[in-house]
Amino acid sequence: RAGGGAAGRHSPQECVNDGGAAAVHHPGVTNVEGYAAGIRPGMHAWCVTPGEAVIDPTWNDGRRYYGIAYPTGWLRRHMATTCTWGVLGGDIEAVHALLIDGLPDEVAAYNRQWVPTAAQHR
Repeated sequence: RAGGGAAGRHSPQECVNDGGAAAVHHPGVTNVEGYAAGIRPGMHAWCVTPGEAVIDPTWNDGRRYYGIAYPTGWLRRHMATTCTWGVLGGDIEAVHALLIDGLPDEVAAYNRQWVPTAAQHR
């Protein structure tokens, strides 16, 4: 869920690891990387559920999210190849491949925006 001030939240710098790990360890949760706006906008990573609810393990104040959702199978292959969860913010070779080759078909279908509902901010 987005927001809530849950105990045990990690620092914002850990969002890529948090999102990737959550997607791999919780069936049905999808990892997303892109930009989010909270107190200040910036590059961020989070997860979404099949019902498109935002799950943000690092930010309490996310208001708008725009990014690329990586299906878990693709994310596992990326992690096995690069030893990193991140694509947009850390793996320059993966970013280069995306810029040259475009998004893989299984990833391109998930390029969109999410806005948390009021219930997700409780």
